[in-house]
Parts: sequence; C-alpha cells; structure tokens
Amino acid sequence: MIPVQFVDRLLKRHFFQPVDPRSLSLFRFLYCTALVWKLASEGEAHLTKFSGTAWYPIPLFELLGIPLMSAAAFQILHYVLLVALLLTAVGACTRLAATTAWIAFFFYMGTYLGFGKSPHTSYVIHSHNIVVFILFILSVAPGVATYGIDGWVSRRWRWWLGEPVSDTAQPARGTAHPAWGTAWPSQLIKLTLGLAYFGAGYCKIASHPLWADGNTLQAYLMSKHLLIDCQPGAWVAQHWWLCLLLGIATLALELTFFLIVFYPRLTWFYLLGAICFHSCIYFTMRINFFPYYGASFLIFLDWPTLQALAAPLMAFAWRKHDILTSGSRLTTPPICGDSLLARAIVLGLWGVLAVCIYGRIESWPFTDYRVFAGRYQISQVQVFRLAVTDAAGRTVWIPRVWAPLSPTSINRRVHAHLDHNDDASLASMLDDLAEYAARCDESARYQSIVIVERTIQSDPRTGGLVVIDRPFRQASLARPSGQQIDALRWADRLKSGETSEY
Repeated sequence: MIPVQFVDRLLKRHFFQPVDPRSLSLFRFLYCTALVWKLASEGEAHLTKFSGTAWYPIPLFELLGIPLMSAAAFQILHYVLLVALLLTAVGACTRLAATTAWIAFFFYMGTYLGFGKSPHTSYVIHSHNIVVFILFILSVAPGVATYGIDGWVSRRWRWWLGEPVSDTAQPARGTAHPAWGTAWPSQLIKLTLGLAYFGAGYCKIASHPLWADGNTLQAYLMSKHLLIDCQPGAWVAQHWWLCLLLGIATLALELTFFLIVFYPRLTWFYLLGAICFHSCIYFTMRINFFPYYGASFLIFLDWPTLQALAAPLMAFAWRKHDILTSGSRLTTPPICGDSLLARAIVLGLWGVLAVCIYGRIESWPFTDYRVFAGRYQISQVQVFRLAVTDAAGRTVWIPRVWAPLSPTSINRRVHAHLDHNDDASLASMLDDLAEYAARCDESARYQSIVIVERTIQSDPRTGGLVVIDRPFRQASLARPSGQQIDALRWADRLKSGETSEY
C-alpha cells in the first residue's frame, strides 16, 4: 500500500492542484498557431517527397497495414490538419478539432517520415513525435476551451438564460474556485517533455557509461561536419576538453530535466539550459529542434508569469481580472480535477512512454529517443556524401537542391545497405540518384555522380583532426533524350527543410 499512497500524494500535490484556466488556453493558442505556421511553410517541401522518392512505411504503419496514400490525399490531409489546428488555436469546436489534429498529424507526419526511412531499420527521426502527445492531451484536457470561441459562446448562452457568468468572485477558504482549472494537463505536457530528455540521456548511459568522455562528442560533431560542412562544430571537435564539459552538461540536463514537474522553482534554470542546449546543437550540427520541441516550451509561459512580466506596464489592466490574488491563498490547497479518468490518462501516458524508454522500443511516435546514443570514436567515423565530377575530372559536392534526400538520409541509407550487405539496393539507389542529377544538370556540365567515403584521422604531430576523402561508388549520369526538365523548376520542387534531420 505504500507505493499506492505515495503515488496518490504525488498526483494530488503536483497534478491535481488548481491553476488559472487562462494558462492552458494561452498555451493552446500559441502552440497551435506555431504549428500552423511551421506546417504551412513546409507543405510544399513535404509534398515534393512524392516525386520519385522511395517510401518505406514506419513500423506502426507496417503493423497496421497502412499503405502509402496518393499525393492528392496527402495534400488534402495537409489542409485538414491546418484547419484543425487553426480551430484548436482559436478554441472553436476545440475537442473535436484537437482530436482531428492529433490523428491527422499522426498520418501526415508518419507518411512523410517514410520517405526518409531506410528499409533495413525501424528508426526514423523523432523531432516531431511530441506533437502527437501534446495535441492528444489538449483534446482530453478539462477547461481547454474556457478562453476561446467555445468558452465565449458558452458564457453568452448562460447570460441569455439568466445564469451567473462571473468568474471573478473570491472562493471561500479551503474550497476550490469553480472557475479554476486543474494543473494536470499542463503538468502532463511538462512530464512528456521531461521524459523525452530523460530517454535521450538514459539511452546514452545505457549504451555506454563513459558516453561523456569527450571523444564521443568529438566524433559526433566531426561526423556531422563531414555531412554538411558545419565549421563551428568542427572547431568545437578540435578541443577535447570542451567536448568533455559539453558531454557532461548534456547528460546532466537530459537526465534531470523532468524535475521541473516536481520542483517548479527549477523551471527557469532548466528552461534556460534547454534553450542554450538546443542553440548549441543548431550552431554545431545544424539540427533544429526549435520548431517542434521548442514550441512545447510555451507551456512554461503561463498566465500568472505573463502577468508578472507585463505588470510594470499594465498592472492597472490586470488587477481586476486576477483570479489567484494574494488574498485568496489557501491554507489547505484544494484538490481540483481529480477523477478516475484523469488519473488513467496521467499514469497511462506516463507508463507507456516510460516503457518505451526502458524497453528500447522504436515505433514512431513511440520511441526511446536514442539520438546520438552509443560510444563513438574518431577512428569509427565513416560518412558517405554525394559529389559530381565534370569532364576535367574535378569533383564537387552535389548541390543541395538536386538531392531528393538530405545528406543525412543518404548517409544513413548507404550505411544500412552496407550493414545488410545489400549491394543490389545500393546500386539501385545510386542509379536513381544519377537519374535525378542528370535531369537537374540541364547544361550537361557533369559526367558522373560519386559516393564519397569520408573518414577522420588524428594528426600525430599536431593532435588535430584531419579529413580523408576517398571515392566509394560511382555512376554515369543517365541522359535520356527528350526527358530533361527545366533545372530551375526541378530545383524549386526539391527544396526542403532537410537540416532538421539527424
């Protein structure tokens, strides 16, 4: 009974406390608006993946037997998702809209991720998966539409029927205010974010206790530099002591970030640390977590915090609307929103995500977050990158707008083919890439496409890291007559947000 009592006290103290209901509505509006902006800007690039790119279903699609939808259906689903997110943002038909949004996002992003997946692995990038869980939480959260079109219509309707609609009266001591919201939706979103960080840290430690030895981070930084020519990452990798400190800081942040759920005073310390963490990742690896994971940080901008930030300029405007005033502090905090369904959602989602981490389950959107897990040495760095050669034999990296896949995806696929000794698939992939390059190269400047093997060696004299490039596979550019297309048009179609992949 002790564990049961402990969980009961934990839930009542940290999840079923009363909060200002405007906080969740504020997050709902900001978060869904940010998603609409991001998805609308990426829609054209996502649709481009249907232009001849191989598709391999993610594990959950394969398990459920979900086939590849047509490009037209994908575009319609994109519009459905945007409309559902807009309705959720403004609080119109909120529960239905939020439910539609997380279901549509699952099928939409799950389909898109299949274009960057290797046939030999279940792994896909998981920087988008937290969106599914957050939208699900919003779809079942009590009071999610208190401040929105639904809430406004409800208050107008009650006013029309002669019912009291004021939510500014002060509660009696020891009782919950009828207009207060419950903390568990926002706390569960924070816990979901914390578990994502914990999973990333746990996988690193589980793969090797000495992950933060400096050498591992050096290898990862150089590996990314070989793919995308990221000079800041290469500079950091040249300094072992800096990589050692950054590796220790990374594990400390990831393994303890979830503490903000139970110790709110640590929130701004960890939030600032997470922003610095992702900023460093972007500048050294060009991996951008901010559009999706960063948007979830908006959950920390609750209404009381916003009021405190705006107080010097607008104190007179907020004073009469403040629900949680200092005069209404309760000696015994009331329990708010505690129900069997709420407990099932909180403990159920927490349990599922924890099992995925402990069981090392990879089935998007469920994942163990094994990003950059495993000890890595400079001698193990092996990267494959595309280049083209001209008539004079000079080799240059292939223009980004030519590639149907990002450099990271191509590298991952080549490694997967080699790990499984699938030489036929590798040759087929290279032929497809040669055909794409030929169509783009309207001026016929280049003769062949090359997969270049890039490795790293340590210079024994200076101790610095040296890049070694070797041709690995090569194929001539196929130029079927009458089938070339306008290079500029092709380039525009193949532009995509590839830097977010890792």
